[in-house]
Amino acid sequence: MTSFRLKLIALILMVIDHLGYFWYDFFPIWFRWLGRASAPIFFFCMVHSFDKTSSQRRFLLRLYLFGLGMAAVSTLLMCLGYVCIGDGVASLDVRSFCIFNTLFVIAFIIRILNIKNVRKKMVLLVCFLLWQVVWSIFLTYAAAYPIPGLERTQSGILALFVPLLACATGNVLWAEGSIVYVLFDVLLYRAKESRRKLILVFAGFSLFYFICSLTDWSMYAEAAVANTVRLLTGSELWMELTYNALYAAQLIFTGQGIESLFFQDFNWMMLGAHPLVLAYNGQRGRPVKYGFYWFYPLHIYLLWLLRLLTKYG
Repeated sequence: MTSFRLKLIALILMVIDHLGYFWYDFFPIWFRWLGRASAPIFFFCMVHSFDKTSSQRRFLLRLYLFGLGMAAVSTLLMCLGYVCIGDGVASLDVRSFCIFNTLFVIAFIIRILNIKNVRKKMVLLVCFLLWQVVWSIFLTYAAAYPIPGLERTQSGILALFVPLLACATGNVLWAEGSIVYVLFDVLLYRAKESRRKLILVFAGFSLFYFICSLTDWSMYAEAAVANTVRLLTGSELWMELTYNALYAAQLIFTGQGIESLFFQDFNWMMLGAHPLVLAYNGQRGRPVKYGFYWFYPLHIYLLWLLRLLTKYG
């Protein structure tokens, strides 16, 4: 199976998933189940494309600009939504969709890891880590304590412009899928040439999501870490920032038993992408350079606007 066919399958699954997301009260839940395979397929195609692209710098720039542009448009649409509709628009927060930022961060990390000079690689990794820590703290503070007069979104922690700033700074914590998706794709890059390693990566992350869906220890883990920070710093503010950061990253989930596996935390179904990526034959297939880039934001905005019209029109 060529890269083009894989992307086409992922695109179809993505549309099905987003139909189930925006029209959750109309389409069955299994639309969301099918959609779990979409992101892993796109991630797999990206890590293969990154090695084969004629210019990795242009590849990174393209991802960054599309991500920044989409974040800017999404923020503008949400501002207009607040003006025209009011707080109700928060239940359809289009800013949560920006996979370009996640792909950019992943590709950036891979580029650093591919540097042969060990000293240069370590310096860049340390600088990247410091950059991420500083901006994660700032964005978490901005999200938890938004500008007076601006309404928070339904999630309770996202200030109006935080997703835009996250894309502008290439922040891992606030990227779609957060650290978990980034780690998954970096490992996927390392495993892409080995069927056995691919099986281990897919099975490992599916098992991670599966266990998180069944357990309810996340609240205790978050509270323990936040309280430790308070004891070390003596600051209630730093404790709250830590707790909000853990919540925002979605590294650990609050499970609700067997029901949660199918109706809340069903990311473990990403395992369904595994047979498809194993069928990849290493060929590019039909060249459609920007088609998939443009389709993603356009279909998101179209579905979002249609949902607003049917809900508030």
